[in-house]
Amino acid sequence: MKGHNYGFCRKCRKEHIRPMQGKHHTEKTKRRIGLANTARPNMMGGNNPAKRPEVRKKISLFNKGKHLSNETKSKLSIARKGKPSPMKGKHHSEQTRKRLSEKAILQMQNPKMREQLSEIKMKQFAEGKFVPWNKGKKGLQKHTEDAKKSMSLAHLGRRLSEETKRKLSEVRVERGLNEKQSELAKKLWQDLKFREKHSEANKKMWQNPVYRENQREKAKENWKNLEYRNKVVTNAMKAVHIKPNNKELFLDSVIHSITSNYKYTGDGQTIINGRCPDWTNTNGQKKVILFNGLYWHLQRLQKKEPTLTRGDVMSIEKKPYEEFGFKVLFIWEDELKDVEKLKQIILKFNKQGD
Repeated sequence: MKGHNYGFCRKCRKEHIRPMQGKHHTEKTKRRIGLANTARPNMMGGNNPAKRPEVRKKISLFNKGKHLSNETKSKLSIARKGKPSPMKGKHHSEQTRKRLSEKAILQMQNPKMREQLSEIKMKQFAEGKFVPWNKGKKGLQKHTEDAKKSMSLAHLGRRLSEETKRKLSEVRVERGLNEKQSELAKKLWQDLKFREKHSEANKKMWQNPVYRENQREKAKENWKNLEYRNKVVTNAMKAVHIKPNNKELFLDSVIHSITSNYKYTGDGQTIINGRCPDWTNTNGQKKVILFNGLYWHLQRLQKKEPTLTRGDVMSIEKKPYEEFGFKVLFIWEDELKDVEKLKQIILKFNKQGD
């Protein structure tokens, strides 16, 4: 019977009956078969040769370059139709999910793999198998309220790691998405209707106390970052196009009549610990000069705190600079009246530390 099949045999075109068909082994025979099988090595689990790395490598090399024919694929598809997935009702463990994620990330780092996946998607798109979610839809698509709520709950409490943020930033720079988004935002912002909608949406969000509290906490956390703080101040100064006023221009001329070691930086050119000094030393010394107008730096504040003095204001304003080892010279608006005295003050400050 070697080479023949039980049942209808295609080789000899005859019906073959199994030797044990309709029969049963005796208890003695069962015990003998059991003992014989016990002596054989267990090929299950970790003893399975197919699980050994060297065997898996041989199998991989043997199958490399081989592809199933369309006929075989069709037969496999028909055989599997209607059968539930082996993973139905099951869930991968955290360890398995992590391993699958690492493997997928490693595969996507291969340019050939990315190109291959791209070609498959393009082919599916051309054949009509892959349909974009917004096909046939016009204009800006809006999510339903239920969808918005589901997405909000799904992302609640989740925060991107610093590494993920860095990777996303690098991808955006590589693809030029920042420039594209900036150009799109400029075009959209020219539309008055869009600006009104944007304003109304922001007002609506800020009416939510939970959103307000979250934004406040985020702002506090971000402000602790010196790089972020300096960036915000620089952008704010550039946005309002600050230029020196007449009194600052006059003081600038007085300073430069004594020394050329100071440069006007009140327009946001230099940010120190989240503060913008009016003049900064340019010869390597840690010195700054601050010009204080009487109204903005004293009288306006005294409306809330009548007991506030110039000394109190100066001690508050110089603290951020002193934390970074800078010496600060304050020049008040009324000191501009006596130019000779003012020159002596600036000269004395300039000689400190020489």
